Amino acid sequence: MCCCSFPNFQLFLVRHANCLTRILLFPFYVFDLIRFGLAVAAERSFFRERKEKYGWNFGAFGRLCVGERKEVVRFLSEPQVRGKYLGPFAMLPQRLPRDFLLFLDDPKEGQDPQTNRHQVLHDYFFNNIVQGAQHRITQEKPQVFKKYVDDFIEEYRRAGSPRKNADIEPIAATLGIRYIVHALYDVVLT
Repeated sequence: MCCCSFPNFQLFLVRHANCLTRILLFPFYVFDLIRFGLAVAAERSFFRERKEKYGWNFGAFGRLCVGERKEVVRFLSEPQVRGKYLGPFAMLPQRLPRDFLLFLDDPKEGQDPQTNRHQVLHDYFFNNIVQGAQHRITQEKPQVFKKYVDDFIEEYRRAGSPRKNADIEPIAATLGIRYIVHALYDVVLT
């Protein structure tokens, strides 16, 4: 029995993600990885062969590959519908508030944006927090925010050579946190 002969089963597993389907998708991933390696070694295209066998949309590496233009346009232009997931982990909806912010869908076409909770939250955040931050950075205190960047450059130079990401990460994180908190909430961290 060949794993690649079950494209609909693989798509079903991708669409119904949970811990069991992740376990069942692992053999598909391994099989596709081996097939990919063999195709590269033979100077063939794994994805072209899959497209010729299953069409523009198919399962590969335990994921959904979409190549049909109208489907890609639809995915990009339609509102995002969120499920009860935090990253790859399914959440228990009965344990969370009904309007848990991570799960609010984008407004649907024709829906009044003021009745969509996600849009209301987005508008509130943008109008009351982001615009205030933009004003603080560009109008009220540009020299203060420039000093944050100048301090980062000075610390970066003091870090010495050779500069590794691990040496710079704490400095960059400190700058980022101070800059963002000051810009968004007008709170100066020391």
